Amino acid sequence: MTGWNVSASSTNNSDSIYADDSELDTKLFGRIIAAIMIMFIPFILGGNLIVLIAVMSFVKLQTVTNYFVVSLAFADLLVGAGTIPLYAVFHLQTGNVVENKTACLIRYALVVESCGASLLNLLFISIDRFIAVIYPLRYYSLVTPKRAKVSILILWIYITFVSLLPTMGWNLWNDDSVCDFYEIFPKAYVVISSFLLISVCICLATLMYVRIFLEAKRQHKKMVIETAHRSTSIKRRLERDLSSAKAMATVLLMFVIFWLPYLASAPFRFSPYMSNDLINVIKDFALCLSMSNSMINPMIYALLRKDFRAAFKQVLQLKLTQLRTASKNGNKSDNSNSGVSLKNTPNSEMNLTKMTNSIPVPSVIGVNHICEVDNCSDSGRESTLAVL
Repeated sequence: MTGWNVSASSTNNSDSIYADDSELDTKLFGRIIAAIMIMFIPFILGGNLIVLIAVMSFVKLQTVTNYFVVSLAFADLLVGAGTIPLYAVFHLQTGNVVENKTACLIRYALVVESCGASLLNLLFISIDRFIAVIYPLRYYSLVTPKRAKVSILILWIYITFVSLLPTMGWNLWNDDSVCDFYEIFPKAYVVISSFLLISVCICLATLMYVRIFLEAKRQHKKMVIETAHRSTSIKRRLERDLSSAKAMATVLLMFVIFWLPYLASAPFRFSPYMSNDLINVIKDFALCLSMSNSMINPMIYALLRKDFRAAFKQVLQLKLTQLRTASKNGNKSDNSNSGVSLKNTPNSEMNLTKMTNSIPVPSVIGVNHICEVDNCSDSGRESTLAVL
């Protein structure tokens, strides 16, 4: 997956010309890959930063499930801020970075950490949704904010340790090495850090979501039969938990879809019918698709979760209002300095105040877990506080 190294013996002029053309082609592909990856960066950083701002700003979003969503957003930010820039440098073959052992090991450490952290967060989210739907009465006793934070801490410590193992000496690098994941790492590390981690997380999460939706189907039939006897708050909680499970299952599904081509391209390196250059081109385009997954999650939240959609809208509106206010104040200051007198125009300030007042006032974390985004009754809040 490095920038492509072309070696061809030139016994005559035609062979030499072929080698030059091949080198030019691979360099061109390298530039294309780098350009595509760099275009992902603003979308990855912008989308996931909005997720962080929304969760920190709105008490309604500060639920245990969303602790893992925030952790997942940090993993995606790591892709945009670290993994992609370093990969772009490799594809552009800047300096002697292709032959630099430290740069190569850090490159793959970032991939293992960001990908592994994403998978583990998705697994923990599926566990959280599983308990919420299958054991709703025990959810608040089993899933607490403290346990969630400890789980996230352990998750990051574990995946950081695994990703840094090659930098501690567990690698096969030598003077003739090419920066390729399957060549510079022992088979045991490749299995542990990629195939075992990916297969276990995806299989467990998939099984739990299947169980969740089967249980949801059973409860829906039961609700239809017992409509007159089942309270509205219980119905709404079941619907909300199922909606959240659908959204997070979609996140998992998109992760699998975006990473599957790259994983499927791994056996190509053993094919006697494909050149190394062609294999590298396929792998790197597949990796481009995998990296783009980091900008998809905020879109899924906006499309499938009403709470996030409402929060994103208010955050963006507030930021736009602040920018307009700052711009007007700047123009007013410039005109004042030039001797031009302007009347006070408080419209922007009033709009900002109105927007700020529309943001929920911080109260007790978890209140929104029973309440809807735009409709939360006092009884709903009291019942939630009683549970907590």
